[in-house]
Amino acid sequence: MVSKKLPGTLHPWTGSEQEQAKARDGFGMDALTANWDMLGLVHPDNAFTDDNGNIVRIDFGGAGGYTGLGKVKPGGAWGGPVTEDETLKSSAEGQQFYGYPHAPGSPATST
Repeated sequence: MVSKKLPGTLHPWTGSEQEQAKARDGFGMDALTANWDMLGLVHPDNAFTDDNGNIVRIDFGGAGGYTGLGKVKPGGAWGGPVTEDETLKSSAEGQQFYGYPHAPGSPATST
């Protein structure tokens, strides 16, 4: 994958409510690509914000059929039904990145 160089500066992920709200805008993409590593091994080293507060994902190594460390995902997790729409919300990393389960509209807060 190749992308253009972004202008400005990348800022470290802080996990603020504003960043989590922006991250939720890309939740469907992370779920559909089974991106289990949206924050990174040493949190957070795969997600940053740009000068305008947009989320910048710099590493998709945990998407697809492999983990971010290059191992095949357990249970043949790629190619079958998409379950990440729930598992990413319930994982510790998902809660930190997207703000689930406390995000507006999430299953834990919906009525």
